[in-house]
Amino acid sequence: APYITSQASLAAETGGTGQAGQSVARAEIERQAGNEPRRAVDLPPVVSAGSRGGSPNSDLLESGLSLPARHGGGELPRLEIVGPGGARLASRSPLGVASPEVLRGAVETEPAEAFAQRNPEIRGARAMEFGGSSETERAVEKGLEFLARIQFADGHWSLHRLPDHVPDPQKTFHTGTMHGDTAATGLALLAFLGAGYTHQGSRYRDTVTRALRWLVENQLEDGRFFRDQTDSNLYTRFYGHGLATIAVCEAYGMTRDPALRQPAERAIAFIVQSQNPELGGWRYESRKETDTSVTGWQLMALKSAQMAGLQVPAATLEGVSRWLDRAQVEGGARYVYSPYAGNSSSAAHLKAPSRAMTAEGLLMRIYLGWGPDNPALQRGADFLARNLPSYGTAENPLRDTYYWYYATQVMFQMQGEYWKAWNQAIQQLLLREQVQSGPWAGSWDPLRSVADRWGNEAGRLYVTAMHLLILEVYYRHLPLFRTLAQKD
Repeated sequence: APYITSQASLAAETGGTGQAGQSVARAEIERQAGNEPRRAVDLPPVVSAGSRGGSPNSDLLESGLSLPARHGGGELPRLEIVGPGGARLASRSPLGVASPEVLRGAVETEPAEAFAQRNPEIRGARAMEFGGSSETERAVEKGLEFLARIQFADGHWSLHRLPDHVPDPQKTFHTGTMHGDTAATGLALLAFLGAGYTHQGSRYRDTVTRALRWLVENQLEDGRFFRDQTDSNLYTRFYGHGLATIAVCEAYGMTRDPALRQPAERAIAFIVQSQNPELGGWRYESRKETDTSVTGWQLMALKSAQMAGLQVPAATLEGVSRWLDRAQVEGGARYVYSPYAGNSSSAAHLKAPSRAMTAEGLLMRIYLGWGPDNPALQRGADFLARNLPSYGTAENPLRDTYYWYYATQVMFQMQGEYWKAWNQAIQQLLLREQVQSGPWAGSWDPLRSVADRWGNEAGRLYVTAMHLLILEVYYRHLPLFRTLAQKD
């Protein structure tokens, strides 16, 4: 499987990394456009997503980002080769792509500190240190195998449908109703990255490469990852952008691949410019309403960028704190979806504190600087401890993967008795409910035995990927409070 590569590496293969080398690289592409004989050292095509109805990254070559073609089966489409400024030079099939020995995607470097513990060679020991087990690691690997099986050939995943090679004649998969391919792809990709698998590794290299390429190909000029063609559901778009941004920032932080830096920076720039200037958060459209749920994913993207060594404006983070001050109740121990949700009876629950919004708000506070001795944080953690993971019953459903995802991270950061009780409950529940055999082995059913809070809307891919991220918490995240104490 080829690597993602940068213009610098192409130039190196065709004569150097300076201006002369880049000229040679461009001349090679021009020779291809003129149907001249190909060189022994084959250059990968530069894929233009703009040729498929969008205008993302039309200046990929000029900006230093070049992506080799790779398709997982079926008919191979013809791909556009673009030159400086987005000029269309030629169209050809992605055959004869150069080997990994030729396509050096990036200089191998140590990952950023925040991601080093994900290394597959050491992550098992890390899991044991923080409460994981051989069973949780087997569950992670089984779940990743499932996600790899349902990836589309072009690299994306979907909430609402399956690829043609994965038939579901009995409709047992339980796809979601929401159309948000960016959200699905970002979420699934995060599960692979969380387990230490990158486009420069060995296992799942092809899976991760195709997913990253799909995201970058679909990125628009203003940095957003969502488009009408891939995300027709308004409610998934900013969620999808946040998830995709986290994934690209993590992949960059884990590999230092220069081909990923500009897409990550563009994505962060879009988050910054789309923030509501007064309320300090995000919702479904740029610079308009704000809610705690969408805002949480944008903050996690901003923090992932910082952990990868990228710059984030302090004013943007200060804006998020302003929103949390508006959305908090009980002095910051609990949080609501939005205090501005309206006065109708159907919106009343959005103005009341909930388990999910409390967990998300508390994690945001932690990443914005609250320490373990903060009284409001402790009261919030006490509330989470009184609401341990449970499916509940059909009459009183409690299953909520979204709540579990954020609360798991809060309790992991708190450690001590908080983490011990939460970890035991979530681990027993997820290991017991993972499908062990049949076509969907490795996944979790979104509707049985009790439907997940968002099981109908987001489906099996959503609950499976979120559960994997929960089971990867032992090494996916640094224990911030312990790390800070060690540095002091």
